[in-house]
Amino acid sequence: MKKTLLATAIAGTMVVASGAQALEGKLSGQVNRAIISAHDFNDNYLQHVDNNVSGSRFRFTAKGDIGNGITAGVRFEEQIQKNKSSSVGGATKTNLAQANDQRYADISFSGSFGAVAMGQGDGAANGVTEDDMSGTDVIAYHSFDDLVGGYAITATENFGDIWKVGDGLSRNNRLRYDTPKFSGFSLAASTGQGESTELAVRYRGAIDDTKIMASLGQANSEDQTANDFQATGASLAVSFAGGFNALVGWSERTQDSGTGAEFESRYIKLGYKKGIHAFSIDFADGERDSNGSSKADADSESIGVAWVATPAKGVELYAQIRTLEVDVDGVSDEEDITTYAIGSRIKF
Repeated sequence: MKKTLLATAIAGTMVVASGAQALEGKLSGQVNRAIISAHDFNDNYLQHVDNNVSGSRFRFTAKGDIGNGITAGVRFEEQIQKNKSSSVGGATKTNLAQANDQRYADISFSGSFGAVAMGQGDGAANGVTEDDMSGTDVIAYHSFDDLVGGYAITATENFGDIWKVGDGLSRNNRLRYDTPKFSGFSLAASTGQGESTELAVRYRGAIDDTKIMASLGQANSEDQTANDFQATGASLAVSFAGGFNALVGWSERTQDSGTGAEFESRYIKLGYKKGIHAFSIDFADGERDSNGSSKADADSESIGVAWVATPAKGVELYAQIRTLEVDVDGVSDEEDITTYAIGSRIKF
């Protein structure tokens, strides 16, 4: 009898508590699959991949008003990929091990004071090199090595070893604060595990019918990763009323440990949107400075042409052709690569 009364009391408490919840939840996610064809230094097997530019994932979010003009929120997000695109190359024959990545386990509070976030999530400077209004960033963006970085350029190195973008810390345990917007400008700062720190300033606005996005940020991952780095990055994107758009991105990244090399990247994209279609062409070049490490100096260049169609909300079809070229000091047989990719991302 006592057990029955106790169970009834607990159940009643749970009903009352659940009925008083201020947050409303939502389940969402996406699947993003692609097929890539390329002949790299090693071979030319067709690759069936999960597009790591924006990998397959599911998430749970909840938010609600908790009074005094304050909104509370939570976000759980898990990325689950089979044949992660950045890990395959021309010689990949068998399926890769499943790659799981917890992207978010995060709580936040926002109001007139701005926003505070705590837990696993984006650092303040993450994304500062990636402002983009082209509509093709699902397949072509500044960190395009996420799609093709695993292809072999030499006998010992892949393209992703030579091309690295100095963005902020992507999904890490941190405490982050974003200010409210002032005339389109906002500031963000975060501190994470060890002594990692990030700062960023962003602008979102318009001049007449021209939309503008701009970002500048700096990140220091000291004591957080096995390959500590310092990075500075920026980007500027504009979108015109007639459908034309353009962007520029730049970054520097210094590895304090691991390879010890320094990297610089520059990225330009020109785009056009018409109806459900978006088109773009981009140009990229970068350098790797050995900085006294065992890695040789290297130059890299790339040109990419992309198309994305959105026939319905949450459904994208895409295709891309991209060239990859490198010049590594002391190496005479580097392999220039042309990659061909088609795929689709469907959100739910």
